[in-house]
This record gives sequence, structure tokens and C-alpha cells, in this order.
Amino acid sequence: FISKLSIALKETNESLYWIEILHDTDFIDGDISRELFCDARELLRILQASIITAKSNRELKVRN
Repeated sequence: FISKLSIALKETNESLYWIEILHDTDFIDGDISRELFCDARELLRILQASIITAKSNRELKVRN
């Protein structure tokens, strides 16, 4: 599960990179890029928090 979340985190980071590229090359306008960027950043925070939680839960199970 943690591995899948980590892959999703990397993919989200790559999406952020491409959103910046699309905006910088004027392929998408500022409003769309801001909305996409905000959504991707929110997803990034969710994935990061999920990974931290899953790792701490795994450590608790190992101790018990």
C-alpha cells in the first residue's frame, strides 16, 4: 500500500512539473493552470499525509 502511495506521489510531482511547462509555454492560461496546480498540490498533501500515517501504523503493528 505504501509503495502504491509513493508511486502516486511521484506521479503527482510529475504532473505539477507538466502543469508548469504547459503554463510557461502558454499552452494553458493562468486560471486553468492555477486551478490544476492547486488541485495537484492538495492531492500531494493528501498522499504525503497518507504515507506518513501508513508508515506509522505499520510500525505499530511490528511492535505488537
